[in-house]
Amino acid sequence: MHATPNPSANPSPPFSIWITHSLDTVFRDTPPPAKPALSIELLAAGGEYEAAQVIIAPGPQAAPDADAVTASASSLAGPQGRIPASNVQCRFVGYQWVEENSKAAPPEEVTRKAPAWFPDPLLEERSVPLKRGENQPLLVTVCVPRDAAPGVYRGRVALASSGARIEVPLTVEVLPFTLPQRPSLYVTNWFSHGAIANHYKVPLYGEEFWRLLEAFARDMAAYRQNVVMVPPDLVDVYIEADGSLTFDFPRFDRWVSIFETASCAARIEIMHLGGRTTNEWECPTFIIGKRAALVRATGERRDIEIEQFLPGLVKHLCDKGWLEKTMLHVADEPIPVNVESWKQASRRVHAAAPELRRTDAIHVPGLPGDLEIWVPQLNFFDEYYDSLRQAQQRGQCELWFYTAWVPQGKYPNRLMDFPLIKPRLLHWVNFLYGATGYLHWGLNWWDLKQGTFSPGDEWIVYPGKDGPRASLRWEAMRDGLEDYEYFKLLAAKRGPARATELGRQLMRSITDYDRDPNKLLAIRREMAREISAAG
Repeated sequence: MHATPNPSANPSPPFSIWITHSLDTVFRDTPPPAKPALSIELLAAGGEYEAAQVIIAPGPQAAPDADAVTASASSLAGPQGRIPASNVQCRFVGYQWVEENSKAAPPEEVTRKAPAWFPDPLLEERSVPLKRGENQPLLVTVCVPRDAAPGVYRGRVALASSGARIEVPLTVEVLPFTLPQRPSLYVTNWFSHGAIANHYKVPLYGEEFWRLLEAFARDMAAYRQNVVMVPPDLVDVYIEADGSLTFDFPRFDRWVSIFETASCAARIEIMHLGGRTTNEWECPTFIIGKRAALVRATGERRDIEIEQFLPGLVKHLCDKGWLEKTMLHVADEPIPVNVESWKQASRRVHAAAPELRRTDAIHVPGLPGDLEIWVPQLNFFDEYYDSLRQAQQRGQCELWFYTAWVPQGKYPNRLMDFPLIKPRLLHWVNFLYGATGYLHWGLNWWDLKQGTFSPGDEWIVYPGKDGPRASLRWEAMRDGLEDYEYFKLLAAKRGPARATELGRQLMRSITDYDRDPNKLLAIRREMAREISAAG
């Protein structure tokens, strides 16, 4: 993003504005730069989302509780058509109270010492009240149509209150290439369907629940998520009079179909069949849970083993054509003290369903023969990288990584008190280190207290009126996923070495990288230039 002064701006309204990029963490008391930019200039490919922030600052002449301000955008006129106004989102940024900083982060790795208000949620309100002496950021996001002709498109963002109206020039240069419609990277953020039902006060699996799940699927697809988690208890199992089992899949099929319709089901992720025997972190043993079944004639509940459950699931996946894209969790996060027990559990699962690929988040160097998709926590990915990469290159595994409330310190992560460049750089790690997937457990676990683990770990979207509401971190992660596509396009056109060379100009290692978003944006512009020039 470039921004240039607008000399025609009204010099004395009750509020002023300045422009900054989407990675800027702007607190209510952040001072404006010495030479504030007053217009927005964006650069984006077809099918890409690109954003900037307009910071609205009530002046000293404003009342203590100034007027509300409303934001709207025009369409953008280009060389061969328009980008419609409906493709320009104007969303005010809200603030989230953070009681304690991330638990394992030193002071230099957070943007402000808690307790404090941190900018994060994007609001649905089209109008918000202003307060004298407090910034009010507005995120302006342009979604470039996939068929938009290359060239420069111009429009305006209008900010209006009862005492003033300011029009901010908005320019988008559309590049002569388009991002792939299907994401090249596997991405999953586990979501709580119980939290959806609880927050919106709808019956689980009632029609209102399914409508909300559709909204979640559309939102996840818009943010380039393409792996759908599926709880195994969506499958109903009945014991017939002769002792045989019947499997019913209406809920399972409806769930998967919702995400397929939204183009958000490149992989189906069956959730965990087992866990630690005592639920304590260092418990030395894992156990595979039994599955519930109902006696058809009486409704009595009985337990069945996974050896009885998994063959029925596999057959259904085959019948639906879903088997090849399905993966199955055994039990979460084996560590050295219990990895041998985990291996026994995994082998049991594999014996019952050898057709299913197994995946799990892990804290060990690798599990050849016992796991097909390895997902080490990012710090272990870093520590064991050479051996992990060798296993990947030998075809022993598909290699992803994950983050949760850890790692912290200098590692990229998506915590609320971290600089916004950190969640974006997660997917630079994916490209530079050859990891083909990313996992996080916390999309919307609203039933947990915010900060239970560390602020922002439990959720990255907020409850909106009719579905999820985005955050600055959710936006930054999508930008990182779009950066990943730039890297892949550049590697295809100029070779992997050139794409890696540009990435390494910013990110020398997983914990050694420039923190200046302007350098990241400059590298992105150079990638755009080289992709465009390569034709």
